[in-house]
Amino acid sequence: MIKCSNQTETYAIAMWDFSWLTCRYRGGGFEHWERALDELAARGYNAVRIDAFPHLIASDHDGNRCDTFRMYPRNFGFSFWGNAFTVDIRPGEALVRFLKACESRNISVGLSTWLVESDPVRSGKLGGIDDFIRIWDETMLYLEEHDALGPVMYVDVLNEYPYFHGFHWLKLKMEELKEPKTAGRTANGAQQSFYREAIGEALMSLRTRWQDTDWFASQTQNVWTEDIDMDYSTFDLLDIHLWFVHNRELAKGDPFLAAQYEDREWGPIYSRTMELWREGKDKYVSWLEGKVAEMCGVADRWSLPIGNTEGWGAIFWDEHPSLDWNWIRETAEIGARTGRRFGYSFNCTSNFCHPYFTGYWEDADWHREMTGIIRSGSRRGSGLSTGN
Repeated sequence: MIKCSNQTETYAIAMWDFSWLTCRYRGGGFEHWERALDELAARGYNAVRIDAFPHLIASDHDGNRCDTFRMYPRNFGFSFWGNAFTVDIRPGEALVRFLKACESRNISVGLSTWLVESDPVRSGKLGGIDDFIRIWDETMLYLEEHDALGPVMYVDVLNEYPYFHGFHWLKLKMEELKEPKTAGRTANGAQQSFYREAIGEALMSLRTRWQDTDWFASQTQNVWTEDIDMDYSTFDLLDIHLWFVHNRELAKGDPFLAAQYEDREWGPIYSRTMELWREGKDKYVSWLEGKVAEMCGVADRWSLPIGNTEGWGAIFWDEHPSLDWNWIRETAEIGARTGRRFGYSFNCTSNFCHPYFTGYWEDADWHREMTGIIRSGSRRGSGLSTGN
């Protein structure tokens, strides 16, 4: 294992979520997954963030193990991320092979999880924080036993904590604490205290058990602003996802177009969004830089490296006749240069670096230019410019 926080190089990182394993069918983009890794390296990416499926690799609450799981799509025949059809996966052996293939290509790996549900059911049966700690601990032990921890540079214990994931127990506890509501805030005081204590307990336990890598939970900027004052002493890194569409004025064009599995309005929505972008680009770029500066201020307060594995233009996009990739590329370059200027330790070009987003993936020269920008940066706190 390596510690991202102890490295000097800057990582150009791609987010392959659970798709790296669930999209290995013909036409799924990862049918030839080792070729995809070669293409990733050829484009200049030296790191990748994936779902490690800890709830599937570990035993269930009763100690029973299972090697094969059935994964159902969110919407048959169409999916932004993950399988569009029902597939069977073997996460344990697949993860070991994937990690060793990354190591042979000098690609570092950030392990994460979305806790996607499966058959047999695992995510929905997790009983609490102790169970959550257990599945990560068992997964790390499994990888250690199979000599597969070499390229692991961090563990993001839960995607976009505390909201955007499949940890049902956590969401149920949050729902139980929903009253009284606090005007203008996503969570009330009781909810906030609960999820802060929960993640602190999990990270403290896992960091004690596995001290040779970094531990944290990724977050997303549109709700992270409520946690600026959070105690980050149990975090080794900050990964806060940020998109231009988090700007409420730009969002009037409804760039969250692909949040609905209905494409008839994508073209008009894209046109409205681009009109707003053209009219106010400088203002939106200034807004984004202000958000990055705000996040870096928190990172500095806790002496933590900071980066971003998901950004920069739209959250949802796809290969579609009514869309093109021009704005995604434009905002990717803004994000790459902004991250370099503020000393990000790792940075993405977008959350669309999967081979099946062909219009974005196919221009290898453009990717090399962007990853070159990212990797040429100096990490925050190492004598670099800090955004001034």
